[in-house]
Amino acid sequence: MVRRRCDIELPSGLKLEAIWTKPIFLPEEEHAVKLAVCLHPWSRLGGNMHDPVLESLQETLTVVHRFRVLRYNSRGVGQSSGSASFTGFAEAEDLQEVVQVAIQESGDVEEVLILGYSHGSLVASLHPVLPPPIRTMHVLLSYPLGPRGFLTLFNARTYEDRLEALLRDSRAHVLVVHGDADNFTGAPAYDQWADGLKAVVKQSLQETDTVIEHDRYCSSESATRSEQVLEACIKKARSASQLRISYQAFNGKQPGDPVKWMKPVVDFVHEEGVAEGRKVPDIA
Repeated sequence: MVRRRCDIELPSGLKLEAIWTKPIFLPEEEHAVKLAVCLHPWSRLGGNMHDPVLESLQETLTVVHRFRVLRYNSRGVGQSSGSASFTGFAEAEDLQEVVQVAIQESGDVEEVLILGYSHGSLVASLHPVLPPPIRTMHVLLSYPLGPRGFLTLFNARTYEDRLEALLRDSRAHVLVVHGDADNFTGAPAYDQWADGLKAVVKQSLQETDTVIEHDRYCSSESATRSEQVLEACIKKARSASQLRISYQAFNGKQPGDPVKWMKPVVDFVHEEGVAEGRKVPDIA
């Protein structure tokens, strides 16, 4: 893979420090571009684009699935201009501009994967589905449900409304992944939240729509068994049509082991490609 550091100049005048990672080789049949944009944890606690979880996912998305991956420092982080907001709304506007700039630079884009980790998942959830023919996917890693009000200056309701609006869009493809021993959000709270999201999806279903529901998977079994169960769940979810949400939980806290947390994301992307009839490489 090829890495390139750059500055992204947004229409708003902001300049964001970024890293592009691109596949070295693309088969001739893959003329269209798959683009992934990754958002880091809260900058006020030191979050930046070099987060190890994002770096691990970036490598897998690029090497295995031939995505062009863009990681960037949000406003006020590193060499990025501007200053961090207290609500996350300014960062969400930046994200929309970043995605458009990335699409323009990449050319014929067929898929956009918006991946946010921790606070980054809050910002990612505010990004709407892109107009066709671009296919949009959202991956929300370790969504900070418990401290959401604090992290957004008490705008938790706005974030919940926007996430629900996203799930009502028949073109949405959303994967939510978290730990069952999170430092800030208990497993029962996550379960209740997930049930609410699934109810939103059910209410918006048309007769021809399909939704696959997943409950939290918490067990004392080995990590290998956990991954097998998660892989099976994700594959079933990817065979659904139109409106989709996948919800997964791991034993433990936040993704201290990027490899374990990587698998449902990789399977999600893999099965999305299979559902679309694309030739997708096997997952190692």
